[in-house]
Amino acid sequence: MSDLEAQHAPDASRSPRADGGLFTPSFIGLLLVIFLGAANDNIFRWLVIGIGKQYVSPESVRYVLMIGSVAFVLPYLIFAAHAGYLADRFSKSWVIVAFKAAEIGIMALGVAGMLMGNLTLLFVVVALMGAQSALFGPARYGAIPEIVSPNHISSANGVIGLVSVIATVVGMGLGNLLSDDFTGRLGEPRWMPAAATLIGVALLGWIASLFVRRLQPANPDRKFPANPLAIVRQTWADLSTLAHSRPLLRVALGITFFWSLGALAQLNIDQYAFEGGATMQSHVTWLLFSLVVGVGLGSVLAGVWSGGHVELGILPLGALGIMLSSLMLFTVQGVLIDPNDAPTHNYWFAAVFLSFLGIGAGLFNVPLESYIQHRSPPSQRGSIIAASNFLTFGCMLGIFLLFTALRTPYHEGAFENVRLPELTVDEQDAVAARRAQFVDDLKSGADPKIEDALAPMQGTAARRALLAAVLWEELRAKQAADQPLNYDQYKERFPHDLGVVYDVYNQATRLPLFSSAEIFLLCSLLTVPVFLYIVFLIPQAAIRFIVWLLSKTFYRIRVEGLANLPVRGGALLVANHVSWLDGILLLLISSRPIRMLVYGGNFENRILGWMAARFGAIMITANPKAIARALQTARGALRDGELVCIFPEGGISRSGQVQGFKPGLMKVLKGTDAPVIPIYLDELWGSIFSFERGRFFWKWPKRIPYPITIHVGRPLENPQDAHQVRQAVVQLGADAVHQRADRMTVLPRQFIRACKRRKTKSKVADSTGAELSGAQLLLRALVLRRLLRRHVLADDEQYVGVLLPPVAPAIVVNAALTIDRRVAVNLNYTLSADVINHCIAECGIRHVLTSRKFVEKLGLEIDAEMVFLEDFKDKSTLGDKLAGLLATYVVPASMLERSLQLNALKPTDVLTVIFTSGSTGMPKGVMLSHGNVGSNVEAIEQVVHLRSDDVIIGVLPLFHS
Repeated sequence: MSDLEAQHAPDASRSPRADGGLFTPSFIGLLLVIFLGAANDNIFRWLVIGIGKQYVSPESVRYVLMIGSVAFVLPYLIFAAHAGYLADRFSKSWVIVAFKAAEIGIMALGVAGMLMGNLTLLFVVVALMGAQSALFGPARYGAIPEIVSPNHISSANGVIGLVSVIATVVGMGLGNLLSDDFTGRLGEPRWMPAAATLIGVALLGWIASLFVRRLQPANPDRKFPANPLAIVRQTWADLSTLAHSRPLLRVALGITFFWSLGALAQLNIDQYAFEGGATMQSHVTWLLFSLVVGVGLGSVLAGVWSGGHVELGILPLGALGIMLSSLMLFTVQGVLIDPNDAPTHNYWFAAVFLSFLGIGAGLFNVPLESYIQHRSPPSQRGSIIAASNFLTFGCMLGIFLLFTALRTPYHEGAFENVRLPELTVDEQDAVAARRAQFVDDLKSGADPKIEDALAPMQGTAARRALLAAVLWEELRAKQAADQPLNYDQYKERFPHDLGVVYDVYNQATRLPLFSSAEIFLLCSLLTVPVFLYIVFLIPQAAIRFIVWLLSKTFYRIRVEGLANLPVRGGALLVANHVSWLDGILLLLISSRPIRMLVYGGNFENRILGWMAARFGAIMITANPKAIARALQTARGALRDGELVCIFPEGGISRSGQVQGFKPGLMKVLKGTDAPVIPIYLDELWGSIFSFERGRFFWKWPKRIPYPITIHVGRPLENPQDAHQVRQAVVQLGADAVHQRADRMTVLPRQFIRACKRRKTKSKVADSTGAELSGAQLLLRALVLRRLLRRHVLADDEQYVGVLLPPVAPAIVVNAALTIDRRVAVNLNYTLSADVINHCIAECGIRHVLTSRKFVEKLGLEIDAEMVFLEDFKDKSTLGDKLAGLLATYVVPASMLERSLQLNALKPTDVLTVIFTSGSTGMPKGVMLSHGNVGSNVEAIEQVVHLRSDDVIIGVLPLFHS
């Protein structure tokens, strides 16, 4: 598999430059082209199907659905080779513009078909729309990797999936509404709204295509398949190109399954609604809306969860969603639309399950579409996509024929299956009597009229029940006499009872082989082998899914420098080793397989050994011969163009720091030209699987989800020794610390969380005997903050002086100022008054918080208003205390932080000012930011490994600490 992947990886030297994002004019233009094209396809298709259904009986509706669908899909098979040729031979942007212009003419021909009253011509136009979509489909989707950069491909496909879904919803809705509005016969004057919509959307699509920048032809020397034999040969060549790579072929088959199942579901929803009592095409719209919105949501989720690369680990979740939601749709049986044309609770249950079906489908399809775009060679991308389309639409054609066969009338119906309104006993007797009279008239040859039988009946419910009964008797009598049945005639005679007419006619003319609910059950059963195939025959995807799910649940992973991972060719990934999960996390960030050099003793368990074998892990044991074999295997993998990963420290770090690298690293590289990719795993120290707190597993995580950042460095070509590689990894670690500072949680927020987490644990104690728990410390800080804001500090007062010894109240004062987003300046009380006043002037301090007893002992005259803490004892109100208690014990930390506006603080904001001792002149103020102090706190925690029960004794005064 890896050899083929290396062979079919995109060739960067021939690939057009693609460094754009999702907000470039080209991508937005392409997005509009796809949106308007999909919308117009669905508007016209469902308009024609809706019109066609007005002229056939219920048992023939399957033919209308089949003809409309086949007419649209068949061109994808006929023109598959031409589509691949156009996408490779010419600029994809030129192909897009040309075929969007052709769409305008095709829609004009469709309008002519409506004016001429020619239903056959309308189906021909559907086929032309299919041909137009088929011919520029590979160019449209093949342009994505030429417009956006590789790390945006999954996101781009997710957005395109959402846009396509929205377009499909809009198209289906408008198509069904226009078909309901088209109440006259073909050629009558209700064509104007449809004509304006179809031609207007086509014109807007052509304008949008002009914004797609010019793209270079991928293969300008490709020959046109001029004759049918050449077309067959080219199609076969495209299929052979696809089949040459088993991974691409598997993905193409997955895409085929997705679209085939989607086609079956879409056709089936129409019949699902009408079997449930729908009488108009607009009743189908909300069910289709639920399905396609689900597909859009699933597509976006797949794009977001892929994390900037192609993530096949999502496939099992998508397949499971399709399987379970289809099964649930089978359980929703009964009335969907009541006789008053109102949706029932079953209708909304069906809508919910259809949305889940769509979500599963989106999660299933986006990784596959992204993979085939990303991993196809640029010079053959059009051919591979065309071959994939050939498989897809060939199977869809088979699905349409299968649907027609499944809906063939087979079972005898029964009047008991007709949905009837609830009747009183008297109404039941009246209906039975009138029905008996109608039957007697039929037997006597009197040719009774249904309208005459209904005339004396009072009450809407009784009238509908009687209509069902006498219509049933008339249809059965005509069948017995071999007289033709005319469904249109009954619709015209009873336009307000279409649901009853449909139900009775269906039961009287035999039921299909499979009901629509049973077809959903069939969809579920067909998905079971696909799910099992993914789980058991492609276990890498299943394992990636499990690990991916756990990682998304318990970790929040960021990846920096992912573009430094090579798209093709061999490379040796060299990473620091911090936890048991390091290898698995690296597997998740790469869409290419990575072969890990691992210690075999850790994989003696059968399950772990099986998993390691599936991922191609290279085992190292203590045996010298085994080590030599492992190194030789790793070298061979590099020569074959595979990615190999090694943790050269030789074990998991016990301190969180990067240890020395073993010389075996260079032995792996010997004789290969493979570059070294340095990788630094940041923030993993402290997670469950690290050795922090002296053990690997049995500890609670500090946060869920736990933040992790993986930094991928630039490739090192021909490194001289292991030390050079280690320096590159260490430098990544230094860069990681700087980047981490930009998104660190500032200390005031950490203070609130720590106090709330350890409400009853002692946090501060001093030599006077004072001791405060986490809750007490936070409560006093919050109350003091309220008092200071009300009685002392102005809103624009940023710097506040503190003149206190290192005691518990001084900690409360500093905390109160900090959570009020002010800067606490602890003044050096060992200096003279002149020097202290210099410091006050430097900071622009207006108030100094202190203690009366302390100032009297110092005997200082300060050039700022002194605020004595003792004076606040009588100023706190019951409201202050209740607010503090509520914030401390009830309000969540995140909400409290937002109410204090601490989320607005940045790491670069000033936290405190510390003055030098002034031994060489006047003291200089050092402005320390939240990032400065916070990074020191993190460094101490990482090096010293403090535990929750550790006690730190502070001997320095606050103005020096």
